[in-house]
Amino acid sequence: SQDAVAARVPHARCLFASSTEGAFMESDWRVRFAGQGFTWLGDVSNPTAPSLLQDVRDSRIAHEWAPDILTRLWRKLALNCAINPLTVLHDCRNGGLLDHGDEVATLCAELSDLLACCGQPAAAPGL
Repeated sequence: SQDAVAARVPHARCLFASSTEGAFMESDWRVRFAGQGFTWLGDVSNPTAPSLLQDVRDSRIAHEWAPDILTRLWRKLALNCAINPLTVLHDCRNGGLLDHGDEVATLCAELSDLLACCGQPAAAPGL
């Protein structure tokens, strides 16, 4: 986890990231790019954006500095907990879950309750 890395290298700044870049495995050792996304970067120990973000801007990677990065990471975890098992269960890609809206909604409601119990209610709205 990011916390474990940060603890092992206390002299270095550890940036956390959450991305919506899309990809899927076509077969063993073959990954297909599925869509450009957005990346949020943050540092739970220091809310000030580092100067290296200029390099990210220069590379034209869509991104934003997120002082609330932990909320974004909790939300990403919850979304993956909803999406990943259902895509396996129904043998479909993410878009195929549109045909299983009731299951998605039920699972997201449970995950929203779980986020609240974990002290992360800000990650739940609109899940």
